Amino acid sequence: MKKTYKYIAILLCCIGSIQQSNAQNTNVKNLFKKVAQSYNDKKQYQIDVTYNMHRGLTGNTITESYQGKMVKNNDFSQMMVLNSEILQFPEGQLNIDHTAKTAIYVDSKGSSPKNQLLDISSFLDFYDEVKVTEKNGVLVCEMVSTKPDIQNQYGKVILYINKEKYLIEKQELFFSTLIPFVEGNTKKMDYGRLVVHLKHRELESSAAPVLKDYINVLSKQNITLAEQYKGYHLTNQAH
Repeated sequence: MKKTYKYIAILLCCIGSIQQSNAQNTNVKNLFKKVAQSYNDKKQYQIDVTYNMHRGLTGNTITESYQGKMVKNNDFSQMMVLNSEILQFPEGQLNIDHTAKTAIYVDSKGSSPKNQLLDISSFLDFYDEVKVTEKNGVLVCEMVSTKPDIQNQYGKVILYINKEKYLIEKQELFFSTLIPFVEGNTKKMDYGRLVVHLKHRELESSAAPVLKDYINVLSKQNITLAEQYKGYHLTNQAH
């Protein structure tokens, strides 16, 4: 199931901007805008993320669990999970897979880190039934897709949003099809759900990394990795 976790990490990190849809409730759009604004207004933050895979659509049985981290430090942002990380600098973006020892550099000068972390607005492009309720100071936003989409493997998503701070505390993502679970030496197909817990706290370090800590840019055509990444293969997509 490791590919599942990589998928949701990228979904959380790189989900796109909202598109207009007559099926969506204006109040929900406004709620998502408040959530985005809450994160955008913060110059610095760190979020410790726990990804738990549950077998079955209900119950608390965890089959796999992984830790991750999201960081915003002014113009720098970072997403880490499963020995991979996505780093956004003012000059560009660097994706590093420490297991495969590969790195991809993309020149994205002019983009903003605020567009890379926890932009949930595009959920509304995939889910045509949305309901928001409140419980103990938490807004529970349940989104269901009634139209199959091969690009979206989650039939239902539930967001838990702190009503006072407009910060996301938890996400539940329900797979729309059967997925394999390992039981002993065999694989069994079952429904599953991915539960993502987010814990917000202060940065571990106030000093933001800079691009030259990772790569040496002589020109768009001539880019090499820093000494600490010797042995990694770099793909340069800046030209």
